[in-house]
Order: sequence, then C-alpha cells, then structure tokens
Amino acid sequence: MTGMPNEADAQATVDLIIELLQRPRRGETVLPVICLAGNAPGDRFLTQLDDQLDTANPRQAPRASVNAAAQPPSDDATQDIAHLLQKLVADFSVGRFGFDPLRFRRFTLARWLMAQDLSEVASLDRRRKLAQRLREYLRNQQNDLFADAAQSTDQWWTKLIFHGLRLLTGVLLRLRINGRPGSGQEFRWFLSQNYLSPKLSQTFLAFAERLTVPARDNESAEQVQKLLVHAFQEDLRECYERKSWRLKGWRRTVYPLAMIDNVAAANAGATLLRLINDVRNTTGHYAPLLVVAAGEMAPPGREPTPVVAGRDAHEPYERWRENLPESRTRQEASAWYLPLVAPPPVAEGPLIRKPVPAPPWWVGRWVVPVLCAALVAGSGGFAVNSYVRHCNSTASLRGERVSVRTVEDYCVGFSDSELFVFSPENVRLAEAQQRIYQQNRTSARLHADQPERPLFTLIYFGQLSSAESYTAASEDMEGMAMAQRELIEPQRQDAPLLQIIVANAGPKMRFGAVALDMLRPLVAADPSIVGVVGLDESRTVTRDVLRELNTLSLPVIGTTLSADGLALVSPLYFQLAPPNHDQAELIAEAVANPSLLDAPPGDAAIRPGSHTYVYYRPDPEDLYTSTLSADLLASLAGRGLPTSPVHSLSDVTRLCGEQPRPTAIFAGRGTEFKEFITQVARTCGENQPAVIADDSANRFIADNDLRRPAELNRPLIFVAKSTLTTCDGKIENRTRERFQRLLREDKQWNPCDRYQRHHVGERVALGYDATYAFRQAVASLELPEGPPLPLMAPTVWARLRQLPEFDGVTGVIDFATNTDPRTGYEPQRKRQALMGLGQINDLNTSPRVLFACGAATIGKPSEQDKESPGCPHTP
Repeated sequence: MTGMPNEADAQATVDLIIELLQRPRRGETVLPVICLAGNAPGDRFLTQLDDQLDTANPRQAPRASVNAAAQPPSDDATQDIAHLLQKLVADFSVGRFGFDPLRFRRFTLARWLMAQDLSEVASLDRRRKLAQRLREYLRNQQNDLFADAAQSTDQWWTKLIFHGLRLLTGVLLRLRINGRPGSGQEFRWFLSQNYLSPKLSQTFLAFAERLTVPARDNESAEQVQKLLVHAFQEDLRECYERKSWRLKGWRRTVYPLAMIDNVAAANAGATLLRLINDVRNTTGHYAPLLVVAAGEMAPPGREPTPVVAGRDAHEPYERWRENLPESRTRQEASAWYLPLVAPPPVAEGPLIRKPVPAPPWWVGRWVVPVLCAALVAGSGGFAVNSYVRHCNSTASLRGERVSVRTVEDYCVGFSDSELFVFSPENVRLAEAQQRIYQQNRTSARLHADQPERPLFTLIYFGQLSSAESYTAASEDMEGMAMAQRELIEPQRQDAPLLQIIVANAGPKMRFGAVALDMLRPLVAADPSIVGVVGLDESRTVTRDVLRELNTLSLPVIGTTLSADGLALVSPLYFQLAPPNHDQAELIAEAVANPSLLDAPPGDAAIRPGSHTYVYYRPDPEDLYTSTLSADLLASLAGRGLPTSPVHSLSDVTRLCGEQPRPTAIFAGRGTEFKEFITQVARTCGENQPAVIADDSANRFIADNDLRRPAELNRPLIFVAKSTLTTCDGKIENRTRERFQRLLREDKQWNPCDRYQRHHVGERVALGYDATYAFRQAVASLELPEGPPLPLMAPTVWARLRQLPEFDGVTGVIDFATNTDPRTGYEPQRKRQALMGLGQINDLNTSPRVLFACGAATIGKPSEQDKESPGCPHTP
C-alpha cells in the first residue's frame, strides 16, 4: 500500500463495484464480500455511493443499506442478526428500482415463526396451535378475496361458487404447509436446507415449531442465524433464477447491492459478514448479492489481512476469484472477503460512469400477453414449456425410452435413443452414445430373430455434464460399446445380447439421486435391467448413490472408484480398480527403492533419501483424495521416508531448491493436475523435481489438448490401472488378444489409427471388463440341466459373486474371493503400474511401464505379464 487513499482510489473502487453489479447475459459473476478497511465512523463513502446510484440511471441497481452501529448489541445475538437482515429485506422489497420488487418468502416465513410465542400453550397443543396460526397468517396474506367477493353479490349461485373457492383455498393452504408436490416450495425448502438438522423433523410443522418461543431456546443460536442468512440468500437466488418462460429472472440485469456501514467486532455487522461467508462455503450455492461493508478492521471481526489500494481494485478481485475454489475447499473463515482500503468521500461530481444495462427486449412486460395470446391460439403453450424443461428434447413424447429434465442448468436423466444425447457439443462423447444406441437397435432386432438368446440391459451411470469429465465418460462408454459389439458379431450366435441405457448424474455426481428417481419406474417395469456400470469419482455423494442403488436391487460394477471402504457400503457393489491403499503401497515402495523402476525417464528419476511432498487439497467430501493422501502418508512414514503433506497445489517453490532434488506426489484430482504440473514446470525451470501422479491424472494424460503446451516438456511418472493392452505389440493372453483385435477391427472409431485424436485410454479397458463380467454372469444362468435361471437383477448378482476367476483385460478378476454376503467386493493384488513419460507434451511416444505389480493372468505369466521385482504384497 503506497500513500494515503485519494479521490482516484474512490473512483477505482466505485468502478469495480459498478462493474461487479453488471449481470452478464450468460452465466453468473462470482460476487465477493468487499470489506473497505480503515473506514472511520462518520465517513460517507457508502452514503455517497447510494446517492450516486439513486441518480445515475433510470434503472437503478436494487440496493439496501444498513448502519451496523445504529443498534447497540443486545443479549440476543440472533435477534440482532435478524434485525440487520430485516432492514436489508425492507429496502430490497420496495419497487423503486425500475425492476420487479424482490420477494423474500423463506426469510419472511422464518421471521414470522421466530415471532410466535407458544409459552402459554400446553406442550402437546403447540403444533396444532402453530398450524392454526400459520393458516391464518397465509390466509391474511391473500386478503380473503373470495369472502369479500361473495358479500358483494346477491346471486345465490355466485355466493355458492365463491364459498366453494374459499374452501378450495383452505385445502391449498394445508397442502402448502405440508409441502406437497406442486405447492409450498418454501415449506419444502426448510426440510432440505443445511441447518438445524431438518432430517430430525418429519414434517414442516415439526421443524417450524423448533423456531418458535420457547422451543428455540433448545436450538443452536449459530444454526438459527445461519438458517436466516441461508433463507435470505436463497430468496435472492430464486428471484434471479433464469428459468424457461419465467421472464422476471431475465429482466434482472443488475445484481442487488447490500451496503453495511460501520462494521465492527463489537456489533452484529461483523457477525453477519461471517455468517454470509460460512453459509456460502457450506451450501456451495451461487448467491446473487454483492455485499460492500465498511469498517475500521479488515476483514471485520477477524485478524487483519493484507489489503490493497482501491485504485488497484480490479487486480485483487481477479486474484481473489482465482483463489476462491481453494479457499472454499478449505472452508476458510475469510474465503469470500475481498479486503480493500476504504477510499475517502468525494466532495462533488458524478462517480458512476457506466450505465445500468436495460434487459433484452424479449423480456419486456408486453411480451407475456402477446406470447400467451399466440400460444393459446396455437395450443402450444404446454408443449413449448415442456420442451425447454426437458432439455429441448421431444424424444420421450415420441415413444422413445428417454427421460431427461433440466436441473440447475444441467440435463439430468437417461436416454436409450439416437434422438437424444447428453452434451452433444463434445463430439467424442456424442459419438460414443450414438454408437451404443445404434447397437441397441441391432441387439433388439437380433433378439427378435433369435429369442433363445437372452437380452439383458445395463445402465451406464456417470457424469456427462462437465467438460473435465467428457474424456473419462467417453472412454467408459467406448469400452462398453466394444463389449456390446462383440456380442452382435455373426460368430457369436450363442452369446447373450446387450442393450445399454446411458444415465447422467450431473457434474461430480451431484444429481445422482434425481437421476435414480427418474430410473425407478423404468427399472420396475423392465426386469431385463440387471445392473449398473460406472459411477465416477469417489465422493460422499457417490457413496450415497451407491446406497440408493441398493433400493433398486441392482448390482453395480465400479470401473474406477478406488476409495478405501466403498465395498462396506453395499453388498451389491463390485470394484474393478485396486483400492487406494494398494496404490499408496506401490508408490511408496518405488520412492523407497528407486532402483526398482525400469529406467525412469530423464529428470523424473527419484533420488534416494530425498524429501517427499504429498500434494492434495483437503476435502472431507472427497473420499478419493482423503483416503489416498492418508494411505500415502502412512505408507511413506512406515518406510522411514521424510515426508510432508502440502495442501496448496500452487505451493511448489520448495520443490525447486532442495538437494537432493525432492519428490512430489500428486494425490489430488485429475481436474487439478494441469494446474499443478504447469506450476511446477514454470517455477522450477532447470531444477525440476521428480513428480509421481496418482491414477486420476490419466484424465489429463488421455487429453492431448491439455498435454500440448510447450512448457510441459518435462518427464512424468504416473499410476495406471490398465497397462496390459495397447494397439501395438504382440499379446500373449487370449482375453487381451481378443480385445486388441476388437480395437484394430473397429472401423467406426478407429482407435489404432495413428492420426486418431481419441486414442485408447485406460478406462476403455475397465469399461470393457465391467461389461464382460455381466455378460459372463448372464451366460451362467444357463444351467447344464433343466431350465435356465430367470434373467433378473438378483440372480445376476448371485452369479457375479459365484463367477470363477477369469482373465480381464486389466488383470485377474475374482469376485468369488468375497464370501461375506454383507459386503461388496474389493480386489486384492489387482494389476496396476507406474508408467513413465520422457516428455509430457510428446504425443507421439507411448508411456512405458516402469514398475508393475499385481496378477495379470490366471495361468503362468508371460514375460510381459510378470510382476516387477520388489512389489509390495498387501493382504
């Protein structure tokens, strides 16, 4: 910070605020909590800003202001927070900003409940009394219009109609209170939000009673305060949500601005800012609210943090936005704070130099009646809305096996038709789906001609909505499509036939429960659906999906899930990938004994006795990184190796100067690896450390575009779960020879073509093995004597558990080793290897096997199938 802030700082700060208030036509801006530090009591910067916005443009920004010092702290901190929020709500709710007034249904309802004193009511009667008051409160909100209308007429039949409508209104009020589908959205919200453990309450009224007096005395005050803040922000989010045919959200071209003045640790202002930060961290929901707080400390109520002058405000905002994902992951207490030096008030002159944008013409108020008339005339209103709501697809209306809908701008559901593919903008992903759907039609036709061949159905369940998962999902489906194609070859007349349904659970499996609910009717109606392949990323939400799949009684083969302990979640679960404990042992053994590696590439060689740093971002929701990092630290420490965890992927300077050169182990997510390895390559220059990446980095390795930058001309060692089959070289194993033939003969994909950008990734083999295992189980339903066992999910699950060990493309698969019917299957000594690249950006050279462990084949292994000397063998 140089010198005292001046009027130029004030102008730069206002420019930043006005720029952040502009809402983009597509997407949303990440809005911070701006903390203006050094604002002495009596400074008028926020007051001037409010005045400037009041006259700057006919369409002023929706804004609210509150003086945190105006109300002295009371003994009830919750009420202090509620009063601050209520003042903001009151300002936002007026219709003076040229936009539709903002509505705060959840917050208003929460405040009303908190105001209900049931102390004088007997305990057993409190819920009934609260329900009575709530119905009266809602009825008063509607002004009892029907009763007034009935009194204004003398016609008996008119009175009868109005009284009937009044009764209907009462029924609707009861439905709203009970949170029934299609009514009472705000009531359902209270039972699904994060605070006060709503799962403890079976109904809304049971939850609502906990907010009243005196029941609230038994609740955590912090949780009640966070509930209020969450309700406030959720109401804003709903007002700003851009939904199909809901034009109000599209009309809002400016974000709301909350100005909180005179914030200090001694008043509720600092607590409110902390609550906003914590709620945003916890819920992860986008909040369309720019908060500008002024006070003497930065950030308020916390230890001061470095701030920069207002004239440099844009640069720290960009830096803050770049660091936000990591700060949120760590749940930092100041993650959402953007501290700036408070500028001085300006004597005169306009500061607002950028006009507030008007909404697009097609969301004007005149559009609705015009379009309604046109749609009614054409009888198309329902069809248009349904079309948009169902991901712009009419496939389900045309009798196709498709059920999709838009959830938070992502298309979730399932498809079995060429008429609908997920994320069609990605060519490889779309081609993989189209190929499956075409082969589905072929399988159905062959089954009609050859009814003696069983036709079974698998569901591929993955994440098909985020760019970072496109390659992984494509490889999974390419492997499944290869196994499907093998069954429809002319020489396979006695083999079962396969259809595949593609289901999308959204990014990071966030909407897995939604997708499963959409699949339930299909699974109930079609007994040929016998299992699930896929699932992606070992997270708590994935674990929850695994539990939910139990309710469908569908066995699941996870292709790449590897977090320790997943097999304990469900007895229907079968895991193909080696668990993280085995991966950690593989890496630790190589670090402890670098001579075991077969000629590691160049500077990637591990130096004996060097310090080892394990890089990962702590995230309790991420089971993969949490278990792998813990396993690595334990395995390395068990070998007496000097080891340190590093929680920031950008903290790589320590890797560049130590001697002997240290070893960095990347134990994070594949989506983070490019950031990490690029930082290492740039920072360390000629002093590159050895880097070993976990198996998630295969997503990066499989994407040529990510590997192409010139600065990535450094070596790399990484873990691979599938190393036994490529397009090149002689294969001495029957299973893998068959798989290689399928690769070479595939004229639609051409994965072995040297000019093919979509080469064979390791997940292709894992997808194939999972599908092949189901095929073996279905085939085993044919008994040597007597009729076959029925084709249904329970019998297929039982046959999977009884399958004799067999050679998979990725190594030996032996589901029968698990004899405990209460748990799923986790592989033991499954094949995996450390692979080496001389240069990451060398796309013409295939990775080499440096250290391979685990069983590759049932019989006597060939030279290429043998384990490397020195492999750790865990029980």
